[in-house]
Amino acid sequence: GARIRLHGTHGVQQRYVRTGGSYLSQSERVQTFGLAPGDAPQRLDVRWPDGTRCVLRNPVPRRSYLITQPKGPKSGARND
Repeated sequence: GARIRLHGTHGVQQRYVRTGGSYLSQSERVQTFGLAPGDAPQRLDVRWPDGTRCVLRNPVPRRSYLITQPKGPKSGARND
């Protein structure tokens, strides 16, 4: 699944999204991050298993974002 990192002024939070599941169950795809008072999110970094990456700079707190994996060859993906 995808690895999601939220970089903020007070550190980094990380989540993993796993697809699939087992009989009558599935992993939750919605991820929630908690921010301390005064913490400002600076960057949301999503990395998929094939190495493609999506970076969202200065995400707004209390807002939902739908981020999907890019399609096609990963020639334009940043792997750093």
